[in-house]
Amino acid sequence: MKKSQINILVVDDDVSFRHAMIEAIQKFGYRVSASARAEEALNLVKIKHFHAAIIDCMLPKINGVELAQEIRKTSFAQSPIILTSGIFKDKTFMTESLEKTQAIHFLAKPFHLNELKNILEGQFKDDLSKGDLSLHVLVTKSFTSQRERIKV
Repeated sequence: MKKSQINILVVDDDVSFRHAMIEAIQKFGYRVSASARAEEALNLVKIKHFHAAIIDCMLPKINGVELAQEIRKTSFAQSPIILTSGIFKDKTFMTESLEKTQAIHFLAKPFHLNELKNILEGQFKDDLSKGDLSLHVLVTKSFTSQRERIKV
């Protein structure tokens, strides 16, 4: 699988943060869908396959922890969830949230985008195809046909 085939869901009601996350994740090479509301995110998960979700804990009506628990009841049951919060930075809350949702990580806002990138790449490293060939391998490889040479 290529990075561009991995779908990531971002759920955050803060418009500027949501747009920054969309832009950053796209620059990392992944596909992104975003939602401002938990209900909308639940509907997205039911109709589209996501490989991971990044969920803010402070959402209107349904909080992020409850949303993550609801998402776990869908086909998203084994996919990684990353929780974020700019308000809830208490270690006890973080630990309890991770346990309740089986999330893989809790990021306190503001966080460095490289931290998010490393988490995502660590999650998908086994799923990503190794399409990187060195130039030396391509130059010294013998091809069975002219078409194969052109394709490479």
